[in-house]
Amino acid sequence: MRDLFRHSPSRPAAFPRVSVQVSRAVLERIRHTIADSRVEEGGKLLGRTSQDRDPAVIEIDTFIDSGPTADQSSGHLLPDAAHQDSVLSMVQGLDPSIAFVGSWHSHHCNGLPNLSFGDERGYTETVNSPEYAGNLFLALLITGLRGRGVDASYYLFVRGMEGCLRLKESQISYTAHEHLLEPVLREIQGLAVRAQAKLGDRRATRSAPEPIIADGAPDPLRQARTEDSEWLQRRFPGVVTLRDTRTGAIGWKWHSGGADGLMFRYEHPPEGSSGAHARLRLFRDGQLLADHQVPVDATRFAVIEARVGDARQLPGNAVVSGCDAADGEERLKGASEAAEGGERSCP
Repeated sequence: MRDLFRHSPSRPAAFPRVSVQVSRAVLERIRHTIADSRVEEGGKLLGRTSQDRDPAVIEIDTFIDSGPTADQSSGHLLPDAAHQDSVLSMVQGLDPSIAFVGSWHSHHCNGLPNLSFGDERGYTETVNSPEYAGNLFLALLITGLRGRGVDASYYLFVRGMEGCLRLKESQISYTAHEHLLEPVLREIQGLAVRAQAKLGDRRATRSAPEPIIADGAPDPLRQARTEDSEWLQRRFPGVVTLRDTRTGAIGWKWHSGGADGLMFRYEHPPEGSSGAHARLRLFRDGQLLADHQVPVDATRFAVIEARVGDARQLPGNAVVSGCDAADGEERLKGASEAAEGGERSCP
């Protein structure tokens, strides 16, 4: 990611100079949160912002968990807003000086090292919302565990400006200070996790480590996953990132946006694989119409564009032999909702 904008059509005059101070207790609780999780995790960052200083200072003191009814998968996180609002009201009643200053979430379960286009769009909407009290918004992205710590990136969003600024390591410092309410919020998070367990907890299996192939090199598809995710989210609004829990393969699905009922699924080979081809499948109303191999090389975006264009020319009664509507729907359900059970591959 460039230091400034990835998706902004024009560059604002300048971002304010900012330094960030993070309580180590925050990172310790984040690490504990993701250590046994295979879905995206996150929370509301609480602290203080001093804009009358140069550089401006954002202090991160603690956070509110995503809540017992959060909607989570390996490709998305929708927090329990009622839970977060209730806890924030309680915290501010006890400490009126603390404020909502940002959010954190994790990509530890899907291997994506940057904010997605959807993440950036959502955070831009938040900082520009009349309900948000500040002018600066900090987004903390956690991409994995590292020793006793976490791999973290920090992004700054500013009211009235498009895009975001990825902060440098020199702008981040860590403090030993633990907010008075940190133990209380840890306990509230524990209660939320236990409540979620009664609803069907998805945190039971420890997140798999970064895949390693035989020669000890990192997963060869990691960079391709990043590039594909960013390109797909720019090219096809509403694309959703998925993970097949049985193979570990990262995939994406999106709808054509028209009245033709077309839906596409593009899936990489399983993590750690040296396979050279991805798969692009076309569905209409849940029925599999086409299944193509896509080379994971510099030609793949042109191939996807061509196949998507071809798909719109298919007759209404087109079908792939041997794969009926139930097969297609079950495969998508198995990946997007982490469903268990058998699966029949289509040729």
